[in-house]
Amino acid sequence: MPKGTFKDLGEVVFKIVGKRCVNCGEEFQIGSFELGFYEHEDGWFVESIGKTLWLYAHCLNCGYQNALWKLESR
Repeated sequence: MPKGTFKDLGEVVFKIVGKRCVNCGEEFQIGSFELGFYEHEDGWFVESIGKTLWLYAHCLNCGYQNALWKLESR
């Protein structure tokens, strides 16, 4: 079952901006992370893609892949 719904990936990016990397503490801004995703039944439904995806922010400072649920819980 999906954790929630996003209209598109742009909405996900803006949810991540301002959060901090779980590993190194870098504050995420546009250009300091890459949004990653793959199909996963326990992820979030993205309406524009029509699929349930596992979403994460790849920190360009340290390389850690921050699962969206970890960023949301902080």
